[in-house]
Amino acid sequence: DKVYNTILAQTGYKQFNVDQAMLQMYLDSVLASRPPSLGNPVNKSTVLFSVGQSTKIVEDLITYSITNRYKTDGSGLKPFNELNEEFKRNAVMEYYRAHLEEFNEEFNLQMKELKDGNLLFDIMMREVWSTTQSDTTGQKTFYDQNKSKYKWSYSADAVIFYCGDDATAK
Repeated sequence: DKVYNTILAQTGYKQFNVDQAMLQMYLDSVLASRPPSLGNPVNKSTVLFSVGQSTKIVEDLITYSITNRYKTDGSGLKPFNELNEEFKRNAVMEYYRAHLEEFNEEFNLQMKELKDGNLLFDIMMREVWSTTQSDTTGQKTFYDQNKSKYKWSYSADAVIFYCGDDATAK
């Protein structure tokens, strides 16, 4: 909870003023495949909250609820408040993970280093390795000029005997 509250503050979470009772009525109607009650100010485009540059609307809550409205132990539906809070937590954490380089300087530096490394690798591949791979004449000339460096010295002198049994070997 402490980490989540810190992330909540970092991401710039902002709750919009939505009547929770009306939201629950609308959600219950939609999930039960019934038309929402007349006069309900909540609709699928109603803005619930924003996280950073992302805005979550009722339609996002409906999509989340369709998959996550049942308790994991199979004992039935989750209460509206629990489902709504879970949706909020999930949206905040998802935004945080997707924008981690904005919130964590070390991660940002590591990502930049990785991008720079990939860029360097790509340049080396195009400018050095690909051209030398296809330059067989250049490779042969280089080998001929440095032939003495490519000689393998003997590493051992050995005589190998094969014997049919231990007595003969001794």
